[in-house]
Amino acid sequence: MMLRNKIKDTDAVPEMLLHLVPNRFEVIGDVAIIAIPHQLQAYRHVIAKTITAQRKNIKTVLNKVTMLEGEARVGGYETLYGGETITLHREYGHLYRLDVRTVFFNTHLSYERFRVASKVRHDEHVLVPFCGVGPFVIPAAVRGAMVTAVDNNPMACKWLAGNVRLNQVEKFISTILGDAQCIPRMLNAGFDKTIIPYTIRNGPVFMGYCGDGKGGRHYTFLYLQEAAPDSGPGGRVRT
Repeated sequence: MMLRNKIKDTDAVPEMLLHLVPNRFEVIGDVAIIAIPHQLQAYRHVIAKTITAQRKNIKTVLNKVTMLEGEARVGGYETLYGGETITLHREYGHLYRLDVRTVFFNTHLSYERFRVASKVRHDEHVLVPFCGVGPFVIPAAVRGAMVTAVDNNPMACKWLAGNVRLNQVEKFISTILGDAQCIPRMLNAGFDKTIIPYTIRNGPVFMGYCGDGKGGRHYTFLYLQEAAPDSGPGGRVRT
């Protein structure tokens, strides 16, 4: 049942405000993230309680109060239930431990990550800039590719290192803590594939470095949806 219908059954939110209740929320491991409109602030704890009643595994409920900010692209959160924000997330057989307060992770892209990983072949050399905690890195390495992962967020690199060990792919992954300015030069280093998260900010820059698939070189571009958890999945830009 949709969250809005669950809330309606509780009679805790006035009928005139029910249409503002988000129907969906994001779940990362055992942490639920929802963006509650300001008109519903008086009812936010009721909404959190309804989420935990609906999903028994949820240990923490966070209300996203600011959108993605800064180079780390993390949101600002208000704790509505629980408090622990370090969690273990499972996706297509892979494990990711992370702190949702300090690193970016988008579960809406889970199928896109699976789709992209299916295009990676054994022994290919793959570059993954803006790698985060490794949701594009780990699946490629599991398939036997040699992966170079780059991120300028020390916390992301810390969690990635742990996830590399957690998924037992240490020999396939090299991690670089570095700025995106070095990435255009790396595109000429002989990688077979480059998996780049396409955003309004970095997309125009890297599209200029995109190969045409000739000579065995192929780049994968992805669009990361910068929206609230109530939004649907992002779309592909170029593959």
